[in-house]
Amino acid sequence: MPMDRTENLTAVIEREGGGFVALCLKIVGGFLSLALVGGVIAPAEAVTYHTPLARSVAFANESLECRVSNVGTTPVSVSVTAYNTGGVALPLPFDGCSGILPAGASCAVALDNTVNQIARCSFDVSSGKVRAALVVVDFSTTLWKQVIPATKK
Repeated sequence: MPMDRTENLTAVIEREGGGFVALCLKIVGGFLSLALVGGVIAPAEAVTYHTPLARSVAFANESLECRVSNVGTTPVSVSVTAYNTGGVALPLPFDGCSGILPAGASCAVALDNTVNQIARCSFDVSSGKVRAALVVVDFSTTLWKQVIPATKK
């Protein structure tokens, strides 16, 4: 039976044969079910992003950088690895990304710019709220020549 405008909520609960606590449990249970089924409440999941291979040419003042930006509202943990064509991890002369990346922040990992490189980047992050890319940089001007977005594996 619908609630009359002059009835208060307690009167409706008593009339329907349930106690206030039982009604509250039904309401809370309903919201939790909706949230879990609807995906409103979801645990943070680790995500791995990868870029395809790119090439830099040292005599053309090119270098490669793996870059990641946290576009979320909470900090994320980040680990970046660069690989050569054989799948071997490359040494990173500059790693500004390992650890915690604050919300709204960006970081970069630079590869050796004294040699020609063919490499790809792999980003292990604690949240999908990041954007990552492999960037070909003209290190004489610091301009970005090419940005290759990373995608989920």
